[in-house]
Amino acid sequence: MSGKWDYDHTIIVGPRTRDGTAGYHVITPLVRSNGTTVLVDRGFVSKDAMEKFSKATSTDEEVFVQGMLRVSQVRNSFTPDNHPEKSEWYWIDIDAMAEHVGGEKSNVQPVLVEEIFGTRSLDKRSFVTDSRVEGHAGEAAARLKEGIPVGKSPVVEMRNSHMSYVVTWQVHAFSLFRLSNHHSPRYSLSAFTTFMFLRLLTRQRRAHARMPR
Repeated sequence: MSGKWDYDHTIIVGPRTRDGTAGYHVITPLVRSNGTTVLVDRGFVSKDAMEKFSKATSTDEEVFVQGMLRVSQVRNSFTPDNHPEKSEWYWIDIDAMAEHVGGEKSNVQPVLVEEIFGTRSLDKRSFVTDSRVEGHAGEAAARLKEGIPVGKSPVVEMRNSHMSYVVTWQVHAFSLFRLSNHHSPRYSLSAFTTFMFLRLLTRQRRAHARMPR
């Protein structure tokens, strides 16, 4: 995306930690060239560097952001309530944040983009990535020291064990099937366990589909 930061409506969410360092996440509205505004989680700023961040000179330059869409967090019983009137935000509530920075009357969309740190740099005219890779550990450390937000890592770890479970159960079922000519009860057990596993997997997928946004 491209646009200009609305620094006056920046939201600080926290406390948060990054590699054992205490700090906050910075969410700033991005006013896009088409006139709509979205929220951007620009990343982590350490607690010790918040003063530098607050004193940073805001500019009116156009910026280019690469990021991932995300949904609101599910608040647990240990998380305090947000208090927008006091600028106290403990968890990400996209609808409430969009309303806080202007809402529909200001053309603010309830959309949150998590900015990625460490992606290939963009050509600002064509949005074509070049061969230079940014976002190494040294650059992240320098940004943290100066109070510049460090966004999300571009490496997304997809931990999905469903396929390994399927393979394990299918191997087990096939082994029992080979014995079915002489041991019919084992074949019945194989079919039954496969059916129960697939049923459980279907229920898990339905549960994920019903997760609150």
